[in-house]
Amino acid sequence: MTQVSSTGSEQITPELTDTDWYQLLSAQKRRRVLEILSNRSKPITVIDLATQVAAAETDQPLMDISREETRAVQTTLRHIHLPKLEEADLVTESDGTVSTTPRMERRNPRIEAILSTDSQDWDAVLDCLANERQRTVLRILSEHGEQMDRSALAAEVAESIRNDEDTDVRTGAVELRLHHQYLPKLAETGLVRYDRSDETVKYVGQPSLPEEYLQTGLTNTPEAILSVATRSPDIWRITGREDVVAQGQSLIDEASSELFLMLTTDGLLEENCIRKLQAASERGVDVYIGSQTAVVRNLVREQLPEAVIWEPQLDWMNLPPNQEKVGRLLLADREAIMIGTLGEEGTDGVPEETALTGVGQHHPLVMLFREVLGARLDHLDEQSEDFRSQIPL
Repeated sequence: MTQVSSTGSEQITPELTDTDWYQLLSAQKRRRVLEILSNRSKPITVIDLATQVAAAETDQPLMDISREETRAVQTTLRHIHLPKLEEADLVTESDGTVSTTPRMERRNPRIEAILSTDSQDWDAVLDCLANERQRTVLRILSEHGEQMDRSALAAEVAESIRNDEDTDVRTGAVELRLHHQYLPKLAETGLVRYDRSDETVKYVGQPSLPEEYLQTGLTNTPEAILSVATRSPDIWRITGREDVVAQGQSLIDEASSELFLMLTTDGLLEENCIRKLQAASERGVDVYIGSQTAVVRNLVREQLPEAVIWEPQLDWMNLPPNQEKVGRLLLADREAIMIGTLGEEGTDGVPEETALTGVGQHHPLVMLFREVLGARLDHLDEQSEDFRSQIPL
């Protein structure tokens, strides 16, 4: 991105790194500002912005916010938070009004999910992630899954640093940092469990922090796509059941308001998908699941009682028997989609899977399914069983 300096020359604004993003987002007031501005199409005065931030922080109606509360927030915004956001080229202030910049307007579902998360310890979690070495520690622990000896963890962290930074770092020095700095801070936040006496550590995580953020970062394409997908101007193609499942789970993790799933047969709703759907529901995402298979519907009723369930009546997803058929459909927040097809069964009896996926309100696949579903989604949880059966899928 370019900016024009006071001398009239163009200046290049560097892209923000994951560390930059986490540092900026680790303050709740800055997250409130970005969330409020991202939901507006026009600039807002600093006074009105401060009032909205105060109302969000105190959970009060705007009309109940006093002048003193607005003034206190306005002072903090002007002297601390807005300058930081302006320096990062996320907002711009002009003539007493504030608005987002093109950089912030480029929608990033992971950053939007961070902005909309309302967790008591969220500031502390993001502050931990603002340290690149601590992110490396968390990534290694999450990949390992089981409890690790501190010395073994130090060796892997040191090796990762050498590979990523081409720096000759001693394992002993890393272990000292782990013991005195990284692990105590991560343990205090609840992201890891650290036993000083037997020198072991285990990844615990946080419900609002998908592990994919540790693997691929905030601004990178999910690893499940990068490793297997073929790029076209509009659509990603993914081959292989494992990677199709991984991408579907990534979309579930990134959803902030609504998830719409259709499954044509059992065996497509994996245990980890259930857990991720439960986590999505707990953070306020509305979950809708349709399947002609009773096994799937009964499983959802048992494990996801908050989800809206229905039985599709039309069988358009089943293509001729000598061809592939659609197996799964996932539409997240009506702006990210994945359609998976089932092919021939392998030697293990599991069908081969291929998926198409795309992101964006104007993406052709997303637009197609928004048109097909129409306004029915808006009323799905309020209508009769008969209405649900008429969804055109």
